[in-house]
Amino acid sequence: LSSLNKQKDELIAKKNKLAKNLNDKKSKKEEIETDIEKAELLINDLLNDKQKNEEIKKELIEKRRQQTELIAKNFKELKGKLKWPVRGKIIKKFGKEINPELITTTENFGIEIECAKGSPVMTVMDGIVSNITFIPGTGNSILINHGDDYTSIYSNMDDLIYISEGQYVDNNFQIGTVGNDSNNNKGVLNFSIWYKGVAVNPENWIIKK
Repeated sequence: LSSLNKQKDELIAKKNKLAKNLNDKKSKKEEIETDIEKAELLINDLLNDKQKNEEIKKELIEKRRQQTELIAKNFKELKGKLKWPVRGKIIKKFGKEINPELITTTENFGIEIECAKGSPVMTVMDGIVSNITFIPGTGNSILINHGDDYTSIYSNMDDLIYISEGQYVDNNFQIGTVGNDSNNNKGVLNFSIWYKGVAVNPENWIIKK
């Protein structure tokens, strides 16, 4: 009888553990989906500020005119030629990602680049810092407007940011250092490029390795 009771208790414990795991996965799934929705709404709000974008466009034209070396190409002409924002390797790709454990399909707006902890983060082209903000799911973020409706976003930045909103930054200019990955001792930069409020694949824009 005691053996049967022990087996019964073990089965109940396993059942409770499975139920807890399922609830944890459900909560994690809902958390991920909520973060993605919040991030997309916030990014679209920031990118669709028409008055601010118009002011940046005028300022960028003037800043580029003042440079001793005028930039001959605009952003769209540099497709496939942009330097990497940080030295490392891509560990998460752009687009849909299926998580079999959580049974979720998430949309990655950019790529994740794994690198050495504290690596310098550099601009991929000159532009004006339109926003420095916190984006749910990706952390401290810097948005740089390059004109022609193109914006690059650098996320999971360390708290120490080297630039300020409204500042003009040169190409290959250090804007800060990358934040850590919570799962290991590496740094991870979330990098995305947006055109007219729509995310495009950064791998098509940076130099192939």
